[in-house]
Amino acid sequence: MGGLLFSRSAWSLADIIALSGWASVLGAFLCLFLIAPSKLEAYNNAPVTPEGEPSIQNAEVLVCPLGRSLVPIVVTICVTSFLYNVGQSTFDGFFSVYLKSTFQVSAERIGLLLTSLAGVSFGVSTLVFAPVVRRLGVALTCSLGLFLVAIGLGMLGLMPTLPLVWVAAMVYVVGIPLFTPSVPILLMQCVPVERRGQIMGLDSAVNSVARILGPIVFGTVYGSSGAGVAFVGAAATVLLAMVITLVRQYLTLREEPLLRGAS
Repeated sequence: MGGLLFSRSAWSLADIIALSGWASVLGAFLCLFLIAPSKLEAYNNAPVTPEGEPSIQNAEVLVCPLGRSLVPIVVTICVTSFLYNVGQSTFDGFFSVYLKSTFQVSAERIGLLLTSLAGVSFGVSTLVFAPVVRRLGVALTCSLGLFLVAIGLGMLGLMPTLPLVWVAAMVYVVGIPLFTPSVPILLMQCVPVERRGQIMGLDSAVNSVARILGPIVFGTVYGSSGAGVAFVGAAATVLLAMVITLVRQYLTLREEPLLRGAS
């Protein structure tokens, strides 16, 4: 829509950005009135054993693949989110610029490309995420998403033709809906209910800092060394997030082998 309005009508860039903002306001009201509490809410009043553990019928809701200690859990989630958002903000900030400057793609075609990528992301969210979580668990799904995002970013600046760039972007957007829902799920599974708001707020603040710093750092790299180096650097950042997640889960499974069947 944005590409068509910008290319074929009297709409200015400011008008299109305003349309996007009002669409977000509509989304906020839809969330406010239509989203129902999840089954995790039932845990808040669920019975517990004499030792203070959740009853067996609710155990699957609360298994945390990142351990039991709150500090390493929060550090892992926040650092992983920070590194991912650095990489994602690089894509958001420079992908369209890269298409325009390197392949002379028009605003209309950029809009069409972004729409197709969003369609792929929507399909993965609705059809793929839940089966993958059931098969791999939340932490491994999170790591798989980070891996695909990193591979897609790394390929972007190295592909010589526009179709190959589109393939790289496809790999990138397949990873996003595997990673992004995993973070709030991990927070809900791993953080006590009375601390969830605080930790989710902290994670949100960390993400905002990442989205501020990412474009500055990799924009400077883009300007001085080119798109290839910038996207590969962003890919390395996301790949580090994947390594941190896998290492944390490995340490947890080594310390608490009973979690292996439930993580």
